[in-house]
Amino acid sequence: MVRVRWGWWLAVGLGLWLALGWGRGLVAGMLTRVVIANPGRVETATVAPAVISLRERVSVAPVSGVVRLVAEEGQRVRTGAPVVELVNLAVQREVEARLAELDERIAAYRQREARETEAIREQLEAVGERLARALDALRRAAAAGDHRSMAEARDQVEAEARSRQTLVEQLQSLEGGLEALLEARAAAEVKLQGAIYQIPAAGPGHVSYALDGLESRLTPEALRAMDTRALLAVNPGNHRVIAGERVEAGTPLFKLAEGDLAYLGAVVPASEAAAIVDGAAVTVRFPEFRDQELPGRVVQAGVREKTGYQAVVVQVNGFLREFLRVRRTRVELVVTSPDGLVVPRSSLVTRDGQLGLYIVRETIVTFRPVTVLGGNAREAVVEGIAPGTQVVANPWLVREGRPIR
Repeated sequence: MVRVRWGWWLAVGLGLWLALGWGRGLVAGMLTRVVIANPGRVETATVAPAVISLRERVSVAPVSGVVRLVAEEGQRVRTGAPVVELVNLAVQREVEARLAELDERIAAYRQREARETEAIREQLEAVGERLARALDALRRAAAAGDHRSMAEARDQVEAEARSRQTLVEQLQSLEGGLEALLEARAAAEVKLQGAIYQIPAAGPGHVSYALDGLESRLTPEALRAMDTRALLAVNPGNHRVIAGERVEAGTPLFKLAEGDLAYLGAVVPASEAAAIVDGAAVTVRFPEFRDQELPGRVVQAGVREKTGYQAVVVQVNGFLREFLRVRRTRVELVVTSPDGLVVPRSSLVTRDGQLGLYIVRETIVTFRPVTVLGGNAREAVVEGIAPGTQVVANPWLVREGRPIR
């Protein structure tokens, strides 16, 4: 009787085990998700606070004066192009008043000179005619041997010659007076030039009158030595040179941003920085600058700090005018993976220390090792399998060598 009871329980247990195993396999087969590995690339986007660094050169006022802006904000200038003028207002007002006076005198003189010159020229023409007649009379008297007539004609020739000389001297005096006024005006112009001190561009670049005091300290090289705490502590000033203000000698006037490159020091969560490696190509998006985008390259990926963040330095290949006036902003760093086969990141498994995928070949689950080329939190780009391969997206539900029902 006891033997029958134990046999019965053994049969029941075996049946339950078989039923449960079959049921488990059936459920696993129903829940297993299979995807196709297709060629493609994956983008990883990380939003981070950033500091902008340019190669900047600041020009200071060599003398005191009132600012006159020649170049426009953001304008690209060549070496030697005028950017700012400093004006000595006292000298300028004095010289401009003198120039106005001379201009009036020159205008009046030219009107009077025109009238007097015309009158003198008419008199010279008349004197010339009388002198010609006197010379003719002298020649006739000499031919006739008439000494009395010769004396009278000679006296008239001498008188007309003196009149002619006097008129010529008057004409020269008029011209000399105008020349003296013009020389006085030229001297005043030279003095006015001395009242305006021009500051040219020391090199080519983009002009900005917005100065924050960090131009000579926050260089691209300095960014490489900064950790996340230093980047977050950057505190730019806010000074802008405006037209009409008086400045003293030594006051910074403007800066020139050289070239068409910018550098970013970004504070990136280490958990989102897997794809940000030295030399990686990135697209930099500027949400605060109308979502404009520029290509870039990671020049220093940094290391994970205790805070869970890392300092990343990116070279931006291009220039936006906003770089001249904004030092701190937020950026979106978009890293695009190399070409490969895109699979769910959840499909990756590690077996015997080797990273790979469970693939399905003729309904049988098989392990294939792969190399991960890139990706993000949801997808991975891999190589090591063929395009079109069926990949198990939830590998914890299957076993190698078992069929997929």
